[in-house]
Amino acid sequence: MNHLCKNAGSLWSEFPLQRHVSIVKRFVFLLAIVTSVLGCGESGESEQLTIDLEHVSAIGDSDGVTFGDLHRMTSGDSGVLYVADGNRQLYALDRDGEMLARGGQRGPGPGEFESAPAALALHGDSLFVVESSARTIHVFDSELNFVRRTPITVPGFTPREIVSVDGGLYAGGLGGSAETRLVELTDDLNDYEPISLVGSHHDLAWDTFLLDASENALVVAYIFRNIVEVHPTDGQEPLSFSVEVANNLPDPPPIDESSVVSRDNMPSDPYIWSLTLDSEGRIYLLTYHFSNSPSKDVYVYSPDGTRLTTLTLTEPTERIYIDENDRLYASTKERTELSIYDMHFTETD
Repeated sequence: MNHLCKNAGSLWSEFPLQRHVSIVKRFVFLLAIVTSVLGCGESGESEQLTIDLEHVSAIGDSDGVTFGDLHRMTSGDSGVLYVADGNRQLYALDRDGEMLARGGQRGPGPGEFESAPAALALHGDSLFVVESSARTIHVFDSELNFVRRTPITVPGFTPREIVSVDGGLYAGGLGGSAETRLVELTDDLNDYEPISLVGSHHDLAWDTFLLDASENALVVAYIFRNIVEVHPTDGQEPLSFSVEVANNLPDPPPIDESSVVSRDNMPSDPYIWSLTLDSEGRIYLLTYHFSNSPSKDVYVYSPDGTRLTTLTLTEPTERIYIDENDRLYASTKERTELSIYDMHFTETD
C-alpha cells in the first residue's frame, strides 16, 4: 500500500493507452489508484490514540513572573514544577503556576550562573542544574537554596542534558568519543559509567540529542536526525526507530575519523525541538520544520516505536514538558509565557 501511495501517479502515466485496452479496464485501474491514494495518510496508518487538551492557565508578565527564554522544566512526586530560563533564574511553582520559591541569578558566585542553565533534574531531594559552557553541575535543595557545584570530570564531555531515573543520575551531551556522550554519574558527580548510543556518529554536531526518562528507560532523540533510541535501565538491549517526517532529512557524512568535528551536509534547522514523556512512557516529540504546523505539531510514539497520533498545540511552542499526572506545560509567546494544559486520552481501534 505505501509503495502504491508513493507511485500512484507514475503507475497511471505508464498504464498502456493502446486502443485494444478497453475503457472499462482503464476505469477499474484508475478507481483502484484513487481509492489507494485516498487511504494514504501522513504515516500510512490509522491513529491509535486521541489526545484532547484542556487549558488550565497561562503564566506570564500579568502574574508578576517575567520569564526570559523559558526553556527547561522538571518536576517530582511532590507536584512542584521547577523552571529555568535564560535570565539565569530558577523558579519553583505549584501545579497551577503559583510561585513557591525563586533561586539563581547571573554571576560567578555560589548559586549563580554565568550562562543560562541548559537542563535540570530532580534527583532525590535535590535539583541538579547543568551549566554547559562551564562544564559544571549546580546542586540546589528543593526550596532552591544553593548546596554545591561540581565540575564534570568526564574527559572531553560537555553536558547538555540531565535526568534521574531508577535511582541513577544520567547526563548526555557532546563528547570526545561515542562512549562519552551518554553517561551515568555518581551522586557526588566525581565518577561515571559510559552508555553506548546505538545511532552515534563520529560527527559531534550530528550527535546532538535531547534526553528524557520514563520509570525504567532513557530516551534519546537526535535533534538533527529522525532517530529515537530507548535504553532500558535494567540492562536489556536498547532499541531505536526512525521518526516519520514529511521530508527526508539528509544523512550524516561518511565516517571519517580524521574529521571528527565536520559539519558537512547538516540540516539548517533541527527537526526535533523538544522531547518529553507521559506517565505511560509514551514519547512526545515537538517538531520544528518537518510537519504541517511547525512548532505546534507533537508526534506521539509508544516506547516500541509505534506512531500513535499527532497532537497539535493551540499556539506556537518552543518547549514542552509533561509531569507525573499528565499535565502538559508549554513554553509559549516566544518563551515568555508558560501555558498549562490537562491531557485527556482516548484509545481508538
